[in-house]
Amino acid sequence: MLFSRWHHAVFSDAEHGMVDLLIHGTTAPPPLRSRVLFEEEYACLVSSRHPLAQRTAVSLADYLESAHIVVDIADGRQGNIDRRLESLGKPRRASVTVPYHAAAAAAVPGTALVATLPRAFAIQHASPGTTVVIPGPGELGRTSFAMSWHPRLDDDAAQRWLRETITATLNAAGPGSTSFA
Repeated sequence: MLFSRWHHAVFSDAEHGMVDLLIHGTTAPPPLRSRVLFEEEYACLVSSRHPLAQRTAVSLADYLESAHIVVDIADGRQGNIDRRLESLGKPRRASVTVPYHAAAAAAVPGTALVATLPRAFAIQHASPGTTVVIPGPGELGRTSFAMSWHPRLDDDAAQRWLRETITATLNAAGPGSTSFA
């Protein structure tokens, strides 16, 4: 089994048989099949000295006034987050762009930057006394994480076993127990 980094042509790679199974937080194009694995709220990871750090809720206006770390999911944008904000006519200001969620979390301590991350991931990467997790603005909504594969693998026994094992493992772990880098 080989795991590889997300890249901009990964859906095409799956369609052409170079990738067997994808786990992602975007929408897979046809002809790929998908199964939602879990949904997650967004949270903001900020330095404990950040002006928003003591808030229990963040308004969209306060969120947009901040400098942001953007995780480059595709084309320098953070997928669902930036699409939602742009649909509202309220794009955010990217001060730093990084390739991974873990890099975004690592860049936060001691800065005025906001990293918008899936809630469980933000909690897992918070460091008491250094960083704080606060809820993201409600306008960001939730995101779904799914696995996708090409229909030619529907009846492949090994692939079906892997899909069922992933689903069963996540179901057994329960809500809020997901973790990814």
